[in-house]
Order: sequence, then C-alpha cells, then structure tokens
Amino acid sequence: MAFLTSSLATIGANVHHNNPIAAGVANTIATVAPWFEFVPYIPVEGKALTRQYQVDADLTKFTDESTDLSADATTSAQITTTAHTFEIKSVVGQAQVGQLNSAGASANGVDLMAIAVEGKARDIARKVYKQVVTGKTDGDANGFEGLQDDLTGAANLLGTALDGTGASGNILSLMDELLDGVTAKDGQVDWIMMPSAVMNKFREKARSLNAFEYITTPITNRNILAYQGIPIFRNDYIPMTGGSSTEAYIYSGCWEDGTGNGVAMLYPSTVPGGIITEDLGVSERYLANLTRVVQHTAFGVLNTKGIEHMQVDVGELA
Repeated sequence: MAFLTSSLATIGANVHHNNPIAAGVANTIATVAPWFEFVPYIPVEGKALTRQYQVDADLTKFTDESTDLSADATTSAQITTTAHTFEIKSVVGQAQVGQLNSAGASANGVDLMAIAVEGKARDIARKVYKQVVTGKTDGDANGFEGLQDDLTGAANLLGTALDGTGASGNILSLMDELLDGVTAKDGQVDWIMMPSAVMNKFREKARSLNAFEYITTPITNRNILAYQGIPIFRNDYIPMTGGSSTEAYIYSGCWEDGTGNGVAMLYPSTVPGGIITEDLGVSERYLANLTRVVQHTAFGVLNTKGIEHMQVDVGELA
C-alpha cells in the first residue's frame, strides 16, 4: 500500500489552509522540536489507519522449468498478515484574551491573541512529542499510541528490545547494533531518538574522538547532532527505568516514503496537517475573545522492520 507523504513545511505553506493563522501554527509546531521538521505527515481517510503487517518469510525460491509450482509449498505459500490500527486523536486548546487587555496591547502594537495562539500551538507540539514516546500507558490515556506502551507492550509491534546494558558498553558500537536492526529499507536508517542522558554520553564519546557530525534542519535551519549522517533527536520524555533508574530506550528507524516502510505522523485527509484554528468570537461568559487551536494526529508505524529499539544503562556507557 502506498501513501502520499508530505512534510510539515509543505503543509504549513499549503494554500488549502487559506488561513495564515493555521499556517503559523504549523510553523510554530516545527520550532518546538526538530523531529517535526523531518517526520513525514500522512493523510488518512477517516480517523484511523489499519496497517496489515506481513508475517511470512521464505515465500520464494530458485527453481527450474520442471518444478510443479502448484505443488511446491514455498512458491505457492499464501501471504498472511496481522492487523494493527492507529487511531487519530485530538489535542485542543482555546486561547482567551480579555477585550480590555487586548485593546491596551493593540495600542502598543502588540497582538495578544497571536501570542496566545502561538502559546497553545507550542503546548500542542510538546504534548504530541511526548505522546510519540509515552503513548497511552505512560502518557495521556486519551491520546494516541506511542513507543513506550502498545508498540513495546501489549501489541508488542517492535518485539523484544536489543540488550545494550552490558558493562562498559561502547555507545558507538551499541548504536551500530541498533542501526543494524532497521532493515525495511535494506540498511538505510533515517533517524535516531534518545534522552539527553544518553545523548550526553554520545557527545562525550564524539568529543574524545573529535568526531562531531551535524545536520541542518530544513525549516528552522538549526544544527542538530548526527551519527553516520543520521539526525539524532533528543526526547527527554523517554523515561529512565531499571532498578537504579539509569536505564533507558534508544530508538532508530526509517521515515515513511510512500511505500509502507517507515514511521510517520497521521492526520485526517480533509484537514491539512490535522491543524484547525477557529475564531470563536466573543465569549458568552467573559469580556474576552476566543480562538480554538486543534491538531488531529497520531503516530504510525507502517513497517515493524522500519524501527528498532535498544535498552541501555547510562551508567555503563563509555
């Protein structure tokens, strides 16, 4: 199954918004975390995406002209799949600005509503970035699935985590092993995500080798750390676990590119980027004006071979 993918940059500039405030919200979201500048956005019909994962192996073989293919168990094997559904959820905030305060600020050239909307947009982005990791179990139960719950727990889409908790673990060797586990694009890996505690160990190692790499983000032109040309995203919502709370997961994977082999953010196809801004006018209860900011979104894993995770002990990394 192929999907149409786009970036937050193109969504932010999409003429179909016909709404400069919505475009501004998209741009504000991009400034919160570099992740939003890289991750693809996929439009979904309806409010959920069901992905069929192929579970078969050994479906073909070399043969010759005399082989009865209909009787051959390998060449005639039927493909079987297992389904998983990713539900889009809504994050909403209402900006309320008192009319008297607004009038006073406007006289000084300040648009309080614009500032309030930007604040709501930033908080939406933080909530979404947190939910990508924590999901329903460790995050908001009303939110979408994330890496820490159904993807590693009940649904177990990612399987067992690689064990990188051995004594004196070389952070670079462990990252090489992590990248090797991503096979959907035949070895191409597009992203790495880790908490700051692990990133500090990576920096320490890179500093000792004088081997820092950086990538410039496509929207805000920020320089972020990279490894083997792969951007590294800091996400401090990845919890520290283990008996001494020094263990954490690190993740790597592929971006979805339209062929069903990576991860993406999902949104309803009728709402670009899932972003809606609505001027609600005057509050019925207060001397204030209201603007609602909404994003309908979810995190989708389109191919379980396009993502890998490893558990490491920060205290043992070197």
